[in-house]
Amino acid sequence: MQGHLYGPLANQYDAHDVVLQSALHYWKSTCHNPDGSFCDEAKSGSLQCVEFVTGVFAAVGDPLPVSGIGQANQFWQLYQRRAGWQEIPAGGMPQPGDIVTWSEDPDPLNPTQEVYGHLALVVAVQAPVGLRDGSIKIAQANAPGSLYPGSGHTGNFYLLQWHGPAYLKVHRADKHPPEALVSWPRFHVQGFIRQLDQ
Repeated sequence: MQGHLYGPLANQYDAHDVVLQSALHYWKSTCHNPDGSFCDEAKSGSLQCVEFVTGVFAAVGDPLPVSGIGQANQFWQLYQRRAGWQEIPAGGMPQPGDIVTWSEDPDPLNPTQEVYGHLALVVAVQAPVGLRDGSIKIAQANAPGSLYPGSGHTGNFYLLQWHGPAYLKVHRADKHPPEALVSWPRFHVQGFIRQLDQ
């Protein structure tokens, strides 16, 4: 589905795109206004990460058991000890299909502003080896891509930099030791939510 989103934040789409029809149908049933129109979180131009992730699962015929909550920062807690699901903390080994969850620190310039976190889907994994970083390719909405930085191209996936245990050990005494997974300021990867084989 990532290849059918566009815009600098990958939050725009063509409502007539045949690939998106299953997701659009799902959003119409779960994220709508009283008049039947899409809620803002599912509209082209403001598509949010939660709607993207839930839409992908629905499009492949496997709707998430917990959805429609609206805020990404709630997923990590909601899937703890949920039957059929496993949580892998940040730094653990992800696999394609995992949901990546982020927490978000308050904005120091606007500390009373609500924080939402972020969700994405793992597409590919290159594990770190020794001091050499790895990467995790993710598909997402409402966030910039790194394949074509600052661009509105479709398919603008993001690569998370992944520091391995050897790198973290070397830098653990630094004044500000690095996190295992590097993304955006104020955002911290909590881990990966994996659906177990049914």
